Amino acid sequence: MGRLRDFIDFIKDSLWITKICFSSGWFWLPVVFGVYICAMPLIALAVHPATLLIVPAILIAYLIISEDKRLAAQYSLKKKDGSMPGAVKWDVKKSVEEYFQILNRKQEIQDKQEIEE
Repeated sequence: MGRLRDFIDFIKDSLWITKICFSSGWFWLPVVFGVYICAMPLIALAVHPATLLIVPAILIAYLIISEDKRLAAQYSLKKKDGSMPGAVKWDVKKSVEEYFQILNRKQEIQDKQEIEE
């Protein structure tokens, strides 16, 4: 009976130590690094070198186009007739008037807060 109890305690201790090891980040760090080292040559062979040049160029072009659209939508700019497709017309006077209105509203709010205090 004593040998059986010792064996059960040994199994419990072994499972406890295994659980502690597998739940520690320090155990998995070298494992992940080993997988990374093994995967790097495969990734280098799988990705064509031209992809490294083409994909960033496509992303840059997309970002430039979307930036123009975003600015036009944000400031309600309208396209000029007969000019380049990306060219927009900006009504400066209207934008300045809107800016002054915003400043006046902020000043009114600050004045009201000062009066209340």
